[in-house]
Amino acid sequence: MPLRTAESSPGIVRKFLMPKILRLKPTSWFLSALVIAVGLQFVLPIPNLYQPGVTAYVVGALLIASGVFVNLWTDRIFKRENVDVLPTSPTDRKLITYGPFRLTRNPMYLGMSAILFGVAIALASLPPFLLAVAFAVLMDLSYIRHEEAKLAAQYGDQFAAYRKRTRRWL
Repeated sequence: MPLRTAESSPGIVRKFLMPKILRLKPTSWFLSALVIAVGLQFVLPIPNLYQPGVTAYVVGALLIASGVFVNLWTDRIFKRENVDVLPTSPTDRKLITYGPFRLTRNPMYLGMSAILFGVAIALASLPPFLLAVAFAVLMDLSYIRHEEAKLAAQYGDQFAAYRKRTRRWL
C-alpha cells in the first residue's frame, strides 16, 4: 500500500487538525504531573497510604527505570526511522511495529505512566497515584485516540492488522 502523506491526502490533515487539548505536548502533561506529585509531597504532606520502605523504593525505582528505558528506546527508533515523535504531526512516515511497539502500541505513554506510578509507589501518598491515573486516562482519551484515528486513516488495513495483534497499553 503506498504511503499517504499530507501532500497526497490533504483530507487526512484537515480531518485530524488538533483539538485544543492536543496543543500541549504529552511531555508537558507528564512533567506537570511529576512536579505536582513531588511538590505536593512537600507542600501539603498527606498521610501515607502505607509505610514506604525498601520494597516500595525498589519497586518504584524499577518502574521509573523501566519507563525511562522504554522512552529512550522508542525515541531512538523514531529517530532511526525518521518519524516525528509528536503525536500531532499531520502524518507519519512509517508505521513502526518492531521493538517496544511489538508489545504495546503506545510505548512512550506507557513509559511516562510507569515513571509516574514508580514515583507514586515510592512516595506512598494518594495524590501521586491519582495524578498517575489521571495522566494515563488523559493520554488514552485524547492523544492515543487522536493518533490511532490518524494512523487508521493513513495506513488502513495495515494499521487494523497491527491494532488487532498489539494491545493499546499492555
